Amino acid sequence: MRGGEGRLAACLRVWLLLCFVLATPVMAGQALPMAVLTDVYGSETIDSVRHPDRADDFRPVTRDGFSGGFTRKVFWFRVELDPAAFPAGADGLRRTVLEVQPPFLHDLRLFVPTPSGRLEEHRAGTRHGFDQQGLGYRSAAFRLVFDDTRPQTVYLRLQTHSSAVLVLRHWDFEGFYRDKQGEYLLLGAYYGFLASAILFAVLLGAWRREPMLRSYVAHLGVVLLFMLGHNGVLQQFLFVEPNLITQNWAQFLTLLLGVSAALFYRQALELDATHPRLARFYRVVQLLCGVLLPTPALELYSEAASLVTWLLLLMAVSGMYASVQRWRSGKPGGVLLSIAHMAALGGGSAVILTLQGILPGSYGLIHGYQIGTVFTVGALSLMVLQRVRSLEHERQLMQARAEESERRQREANLARERQQRMLASLSHEVRTPLAMIDGAAQSLEHLVERENAEIARRLDRIRRGAGRLKGLISRFIDLDRFDHPDLAAAPTHFDLEPFCRRVVAQIRSQRRVELEVDPGLQVRADAVLLETALVNLLDNADKYSPLESPIRLEVTCPGTGSVVFRVRDFGDGVPEDEVPGLFECYVRGRAFSGDVAGVGLGLYLVRRIAELHGGSVRYERGQARGGEACGGVFVLEMENQ
Repeated sequence: MRGGEGRLAACLRVWLLLCFVLATPVMAGQALPMAVLTDVYGSETIDSVRHPDRADDFRPVTRDGFSGGFTRKVFWFRVELDPAAFPAGADGLRRTVLEVQPPFLHDLRLFVPTPSGRLEEHRAGTRHGFDQQGLGYRSAAFRLVFDDTRPQTVYLRLQTHSSAVLVLRHWDFEGFYRDKQGEYLLLGAYYGFLASAILFAVLLGAWRREPMLRSYVAHLGVVLLFMLGHNGVLQQFLFVEPNLITQNWAQFLTLLLGVSAALFYRQALELDATHPRLARFYRVVQLLCGVLLPTPALELYSEAASLVTWLLLLMAVSGMYASVQRWRSGKPGGVLLSIAHMAALGGGSAVILTLQGILPGSYGLIHGYQIGTVFTVGALSLMVLQRVRSLEHERQLMQARAEESERRQREANLARERQQRMLASLSHEVRTPLAMIDGAAQSLEHLVERENAEIARRLDRIRRGAGRLKGLISRFIDLDRFDHPDLAAAPTHFDLEPFCRRVVAQIRSQRRVELEVDPGLQVRADAVLLETALVNLLDNADKYSPLESPIRLEVTCPGTGSVVFRVRDFGDGVPEDEVPGLFECYVRGRAFSGDVAGVGLGLYLVRRIAELHGGSVRYERGQARGGEACGGVFVLEMENQ
C-alpha cells in the first residue's frame, strides 16, 4: 500500500509541475480597438446604433477586454478592422478570424458590411452554437474575408444572463489553426491532471470510510465538469446543438461548485470542532447555493450570482484564515490547506472581481481560477495522501489495541474459569468440614452442663467462626457469579409487601427493622437478585448501627417508572472521604474493619445488581432527628417496567 501511494504521489508532483504552464490557453492573437454602447432596455437595433449621430455614445474600451458585471443589459461593440494588416492569399483575398472569449456567453451577433453595402449577420454563443462557421473551435469565432484594404467597421452585439465579459482578438487564418492545435493539447493535459487527481483519490480507497475524502472526490468531479463547460469543450464535443444544458452548464456548475466546496472545506478544516461560527457560515453558503441551483434555467442567474460570488470570495478568505490557524497550531494538513487556499484565493478573486465588473476582461483574469486549480488540487491531493496515511496508522493502532484487548479477554476468561474451578473445589472441600465442626459444636452444647459458662462461650465462638467462614465462601461465590459478563436479570412481576417481609425475616436482628411499604405495590425485577441486594443493605445497617437503634426499610414508587428502596440507619454514618469508593470491591470502613465481620463485597454486589436492573445505588447522609443524628441512607433505585 505504501509503495503504491508513493508512486501515485510522484506522478501527481510531475503533473503539478507540468500543468503549471498548461493551465491557461495560449494568449496569442492581437487585440482590436473597440468601443462600447450600453443598451439598458435591449431596444437598440443595428440600424440605430450605427447611425452617425450615435457615434459619440460609444465609449472606448481602454484595455484588452470588457467587463460589465452581472447584468441583463445588452452591450454593442464597435470594432475597427484594418484589412491591410491581414496577409493576402493566392487569390488576393485577405482573411482573418475574430475570436471571442469566454465560451459561456449566450448570444453574440456580429454585423459585417459587404461590398454591396448591406450588413451580413453572424451568430454564435450558447444559444446558437459555436461552429456555424465550420471553424471547429470551442468558443465563438468568426471567419471574415475582405477583397480590398479599406478599413472596415463591424458591430458586435452581446446579450447574456451571466456576466457580460468579453475579450476580442483577431488572427491570421493559418496562425489561428496552428495556435489552437497547441491550445487543445495543453487543455487535454490540464484535464488529464484533474482526472488523475480524481483517480488518485479513488485509488487510495479510504474514501469508503472517511466522509471528508468522499466530499473531496465529489468536489474534484464538480471542478472537472465546471472547467469542461467553462472552456467550452463540453459544448463542442458532447452537446453540439444548442439546448438548455449548453446554455446553463457553466452557470449551474458554478452554483454546484459552491455546494461542493463549502461541504469539503468545512470537513477538511474540521470547522465544526474548531470554528463553530465559521462552520455555520459554510453551511449557509452550501444551502444557499443549493437553493439557487434552478436560477440559470429561470434566467435569474445574474441576480443570484452577484450575491453568491461575493459569498464564495468571503468563504475563501475565511478558509484561508482557518487554514493558517491550523498551520500555526501544528495540526496535520495545515500547510497544504494554506497553500490550497492561497492558490484558490489568488485565482478565484481575480475571476470574481472580473465577473463583477470591477476588473477589466482579459485572458489571464478570465482563466485565473483555472490557473489556481492546478496548485489547489495538487496541494489538496498531497493533503489527502497525508490524511490517508494518518488514517491507516490509526487503523493499525486500533487493530493492535483490539488484538491486545482480545488477548487480555482470553486471559481473563481463562483466569475466570480457573477461579470458578477453585471456588467450586473450595466450596466442596471447606463447607463439608465446616458443617461437621458446626454440627459437633452444636451437639456438644447439648451434652455439656449449661452451668459451665466457659465451655458454652467457647462453643459459641466455634460456631460463630464456622458461620463466618461459610458466609465468606458464599460471598466469594456470589462475586464470581455477579461479575460474569453473561449474567442477566430474569425479571418477573411480584408483590413487594410479602417479598420485603421475607427479606426482613432473614436478618439476625429482624425485630429492629421497621418496614414501610404500600399494600398492593408491585415491581418487575429479578426476585433472587433483588433479595440479595436488600439483604446485603439491611445486614450492613445491622452491623454498623447501635443494637438499640431502629433500621428502616422504605419502599416507594415516585411515578417516574421506577421503584426506590431506602435503607435508613441511625449509626455514626460513613466518613466523607470514604463515600466515593463505598461501592467498590473489597472496600470496608476503616473505623470498623477489625470489629465487624466481612471482606467488603456486600455493597459492591448491591451496585452490580442495580446495574443489571438498569438502576443505581447511592449513599445519602441522614438528617438530624430530635437532636439525635441519623447515620445515613442507602438508596437503591431500579426501573419498574
